[in-house]
Amino acid sequence: MNKKILKNVQWSVIIAVLILIAGIIWVMYSIDPEIFGRVVSPVTNKGSSEKSAVTLENFSEYLKKNSIIKSLPKGSSLIISVNDNGKIYNYLIKDKAVSYIDDQNEKPDIEISFPSKYISRLNEADLCEIAKEMNSKGDLSFKSNIDKVSLLWKYRAFLKYKSCLGY
Repeated sequence: MNKKILKNVQWSVIIAVLILIAGIIWVMYSIDPEIFGRVVSPVTNKGSSEKSAVTLENFSEYLKKNSIIKSLPKGSSLIISVNDNGKIYNYLIKDKAVSYIDDQNEKPDIEISFPSKYISRLNEADLCEIAKEMNSKGDLSFKSNIDKVSLLWKYRAFLKYKSCLGY
């Protein structure tokens, strides 16, 4: 009888350890997919049928067509602020819908800001390349209004774009 109980306990411990290992692997993969050799190539805008110049006036249209914005999770809330010599242009992205807003009254999950000089660069390179450049020069500002755990969980699918920020 004791051998049967001991055997059940051993199997329970083995199963618990396997579940723990699977959980650790899942968390590591969620944080850094490249740990397991998965490499995601940069997102490009090439192949677009309409190739109009990106400006502050049509930046919201550019964002609507961008594959990064299209892959935002349901319930996402971001504000992208572009500083043009002291004048701030705010673009609200909520549930993949992009709109220009005059005042930033809303408290989004994430606030991103950068100088307007990079908008014209979007005509030459994709958003990922420009984001890397902005980040390396210290021109990209990123602020989270939710705790890190919630941010990582909600935007976990976005970890594949971390290379766009140089990570």
